Amino acid sequence: MGYRTTLWMAVILLALAGYLVWVEIPQQREKEAADQASKILLSIDGDTIRTIRVKTHDQETDLKKTGDNQWSITSPLPVEADASEVKNLIATFSDLRFTRVIEETNPDPAQYGFDHPVVEITVGLPDSEEKVIVGDDGPVANTLYVKQGSTQRVVLAEEWIKGSLNRSFFDLRNKTVDTIDAEKATALRVNFPEKTFVFKKDGEGWKVESPRSAGADGNRIDGQGGHGHLVVK
Repeated sequence: MGYRTTLWMAVILLALAGYLVWVEIPQQREKEAADQASKILLSIDGDTIRTIRVKTHDQETDLKKTGDNQWSITSPLPVEADASEVKNLIATFSDLRFTRVIEETNPDPAQYGFDHPVVEITVGLPDSEEKVIVGDDGPVANTLYVKQGSTQRVVLAEEWIKGSLNRSFFDLRNKTVDTIDAEKATALRVNFPEKTFVFKKDGEGWKVESPRSAGADGNRIDGQGGHGHLVVK
């Protein structure tokens, strides 16, 4: 009797395990995936974005795509844009998620700070525009109110997106002074108010020619050992 009871218990346990593995767990995963998908405010292909307008309290910056991973600022000044900054901005905008819905319909933009938003992002797509407006801080720590420009639905999102979307003209402009091929450089002159240093390439390394002849730390000159330092041996 004890053997048959144990056998039946084992069969029941195996059946329960099979139900969990093949039915319950997959259903739970599907539910979690559906919940995540329902909390996407905006989901677009970042590669289809052609223009971007970043509007803050005191500034408006317009950008235009000029090539693969290449952007230019057209306003307030026509300058080259920082590709990495624009890439990060697009990554946040194109997959914007929220934590919960506050109101499905709210006709009063002032209630949540949308009349004077922290930042307003408008992107131009081949056949349409999409806009996201970031309003006041939310009722819970590290949250804020957000809405998609074409709807009246108000959602709560994590505060970090504000820092990612709120980019100034200075943040977005290309701040590179000049670009050279370091492998082709054979000499370097550094002028200080009191002294001038002249470095020359010596084979695979570098040496100081002025103000006195000495060896130099090639890693520092090539930019591998830090920024803003020249070490004379």
